[in-house]
Amino acid sequence: PPPGDPTPACVPHPKHCRGLCAQVGSFVQKQRDGVSDGRGWSWYYDAVAQYATCMNARVWVEVGAAWGALSRHMLRHATTIQEYHVVDPFRGGYDKDDPMSQ
Repeated sequence: PPPGDPTPACVPHPKHCRGLCAQVGSFVQKQRDGVSDGRGWSWYYDAVAQYATCMNARVWVEVGAAWGALSRHMLRHATTIQEYHVVDPFRGGYDKDDPMSQ
């Protein structure tokens, strides 16, 4: 990381943009790779919990919770989190080709 960057050593530093922008972008890309190769979404849950713990996260916001499996995993395994918020403005039928929408 650049001098003065607060990113802990246990978190890979972004390469294309700085700070949270790059961390989130990289993480999302890895998730998409896992989904497209057939592993589904849950394969990365441990990594998210480890990331939150590494960052010593106390407050966590999850946007788009589907059936709540990641929320459940995080509440059990990300031990530093003291406050957890879930935002999911779901509306059924938004996309006829997306099974989650049905």
